[in-house]
Amino acid sequence: MRNPWSRVLLIFLILAIIAFATTILKLSPLSAVIKRYPGDANSPVIREKAAECNAHDPATYGYLACSGLIGCILDRLGDIYKSDIAIGTTILGLLPSIMAVTAAQPEDIVQLALISPHRAVAIAAFGIGINPNAFERLRPLRHALGSTREIIWVVPLACLTEPWSWRHATGKIIADALILGMASVMLWRNWTVNSAVLVQWLCESPLMVFMWPVASMTWVAIAVLLLYAMADEVIFKHATQDIEHSWWRVVLSPYTTGTDIRLPWQLSWETLSIARLPLLGWLKRPALRPRAASRGVPMGNAVRIIIRMPPDPSFLDWEAYCFAIELCAIAIYFYATFVLLSVLFIGAVGSVRFACTVAGLYAGVRFMESIF
Repeated sequence: MRNPWSRVLLIFLILAIIAFATTILKLSPLSAVIKRYPGDANSPVIREKAAECNAHDPATYGYLACSGLIGCILDRLGDIYKSDIAIGTTILGLLPSIMAVTAAQPEDIVQLALISPHRAVAIAAFGIGINPNAFERLRPLRHALGSTREIIWVVPLACLTEPWSWRHATGKIIADALILGMASVMLWRNWTVNSAVLVQWLCESPLMVFMWPVASMTWVAIAVLLLYAMADEVIFKHATQDIEHSWWRVVLSPYTTGTDIRLPWQLSWETLSIARLPLLGWLKRPALRPRAASRGVPMGNAVRIIIRMPPDPSFLDWEAYCFAIELCAIAIYFYATFVLLSVLFIGAVGSVRFACTVAGLYAGVRFMESIF
């Protein structure tokens, strides 16, 4: 049965996004609050010309006045600096395409979000992979042929030590801290660029560039809520046992894998050898072990996720869900491309450093997430 609260939260989130976007675009309340200054640390000449055009005054970033500020700065720059700005804009405009090629696919991010939401948000902040064949998922109305009603994912979990130990939990926490730290550095660098550029077609808005990672992170919440709103059931089970888990235990499973705390316990016996008392070497002491314990692949090192869509031949199937989230990912990609291709006052050096920093941090995040 579908969860009604997921629909309520999804509608509330969509309305909040619409209200926020309308407020920013129509009223521009943050134009005088968020400080911006054309030119980054690698463009001292641009910053000098911006000072001559009174760029310190927040009033110059208002509606209509912002276009005058752009024209004033460009008129004072030489051709070589204008060429440098054009190169920097081109490099930034290529960044969304570069990230889309290497970014995780929407289904993979949703799968990760059900197990580790913070890691999914950190990965999505860098960008979401786009599916060029998204429209192939569409099918004729009331036509059940080819529709998928059940999806089963088996998500493996890294186990740093066998059996579980505090080193495992500490290692997972350190890995999470590094992943979130690298994502935070990316957001900080994105904010730095956002504060140093102006978008030609909406220069009075102070958050155009920074909205790219924010929209990508918001996409994760929309995708998960939409899944719960469309699916009849989202079930979490043990990888090998027919034991159902709650979502909260699944979220904790990456830190407790190997302990088998999710399995029923039974009393078993373990030989107790006492070196100093050889005559008592046959004594045994009771010890707790999980049922069905076996050597080889440790139990609890994987989680099985079962997603069941409604059985009736409606549009609420897996293909429709994937099309919806992929369409949102494509919209975010187009937004980022249009915005970054329209920025001004960042040079080639600053653009290359920003692009390399984002790509390097993303590679580190994916490495840590895959290994740990």
